[in-house]
Amino acid sequence: VAVITAAGNDPESITYPGNYEQAITVGASTNWGTLAAFSSRANRVDLVAPGSSVLAPWWSESNGNGWTTVTGTSFAAPMVTGAAALLLSIDPELTVEEIRTLLQASAAPIGNPLLEPGSGAGQLDVGTAIRQLLTQSFDATWSPADNPVANGLVDRSWVWGPASIQTGFERYVDAREGERLVRYYDKARMEINDPLA
Repeated sequence: VAVITAAGNDPESITYPGNYEQAITVGASTNWGTLAAFSSRANRVDLVAPGSSVLAPWWSESNGNGWTTVTGTSFAAPMVTGAAALLLSIDPELTVEEIRTLLQASAAPIGNPLLEPGSGAGQLDVGTAIRQLLTQSFDATWSPADNPVANGLVDRSWVWGPASIQTGFERYVDAREGERLVRYYDKARMEINDPLA
């Protein structure tokens, strides 16, 4: 089970469970994509997500139900939790470390992590994380066929080609969501029409 936790709202404080290596720890970014001034820089942070002026439902005794803006790493962590849930909906067998790796590898860099600790791998990018997970299927199909050619282990023609040229979504009316993920190679193309099949 992935434990996704807030890094904390004091730049100088170490908090738990955020500082445990097993946790996926989330700092906060601003609306401008920079590290929020209040986000912990002392904790070990894996990545950041929006945590400043987040629109959220709110209730008060005087006004009842409504909306307000909230700030804090506690509002950034649920965004990463939602991203992890989406990844698990595609591949329920993902381990915590595979989830962490996908989220960090797909994060958009903000600032210089060496000069600005607390930003981790960068800003959460859910779309890129999902694409990276889905494209692993392409790699698993390409590798047994063309990796031996690429490494000079066999002397034959490519099945797909030496490397992918382009990966992206195309309109496809028979797919569940109306589009499919396609990867083009020099000699052929691969398609993922239903990632949940």
